Amino acid sequence: MTSSRKLKCFNNSLISRSLGIVKAVAEVGLKKPLVVRLAGTNVDAANQLLKDSGLRVMTGKDLDDAAEKAVRVAEIVAMASEAQLSIKFELPL
Repeated sequence: MTSSRKLKCFNNSLISRSLGIVKAVAEVGLKKPLVVRLAGTNVDAANQLLKDSGLRVMTGKDLDDAAEKAVRVAEIVAMASEAQLSIKFELPL
């Protein structure tokens, strides 16, 4: 494989992973938001793909941002459970 073909495959791998995330979330029927952090070439296109999917997938710009979002979602779920409330997540939050 030539170096330009390797580079093209590498550049598209982030978009392929995003498509895999969308497919997995749709197949599983995930009820709670999933927080992901993507990094690399084509990160903007990959993040847009996740956003446009309409699924409950939130992206973090870095690991700290993704962790903060995941903690916030977990806190919301815990508070709702303590109050015996049923909650439904819709994006944007």
